[in-house]
Amino acid sequence: MNVFRDAIAGTCTLLALAVMAMAQTGPCPTFAHDIAPIFYPDDSSAHVLLGALMLARLDPTGAISELENAVRLAPKQSEARNWLGVSLEAVGRLPEAVAEFRRALELDPDYADASYNLAKALVRSGRFDEARKYFSLAVAAFPQDAQVRCDFGELLLRTGKPAEALEQFNQALAVDPSHQAARSDRDLAIQQLAARRP
Repeated sequence: MNVFRDAIAGTCTLLALAVMAMAQTGPCPTFAHDIAPIFYPDDSSAHVLLGALMLARLDPTGAISELENAVRLAPKQSEARNWLGVSLEAVGRLPEAVAEFRRALELDPDYADASYNLAKALVRSGRFDEARKYFSLAVAAFPQDAQVRCDFGELLLRTGKPAEALEQFNQALAVDPSHQAARSDRDLAIQQLAARRP
């Protein structure tokens, strides 16, 4: 029976990953959603996977339910806390999202995805100084990620640091020369710097 259960659960995992890769919209596949928790009802990782799947398929409310189950089963699982934060932010529950990202980082201070997500949530909350700290951690962890650099540059530009912002935009464009936001934001940084010259 365990071999059969493991085979079905493995199939659910593969199905969930395939659907996430396709990034289709609409309701979560019934098979993956309904069957996987039956075989692994106490496995927090199964709930995290299903939560991520639901979020990828634009069902953040369903994702929150799965991820709250994951956190209930494994309160010290940083990945579950991070995904729960992403899902909460998607439905506009920003203070709760920030709290979950913080919990994820308390559990795993080197969790770069949680640092990046916290930085973005703090920007949305208007807490720019604190966001800068977490963007710095994210850029250090993902130096070749153009979007992370662009987001950090946008914060720097917004807080009156065009020279530092320009550096981030240039780095983003070195990684991805077609990154449109980095290109247009770099132009803004150059304009701001030119306006400061006597």
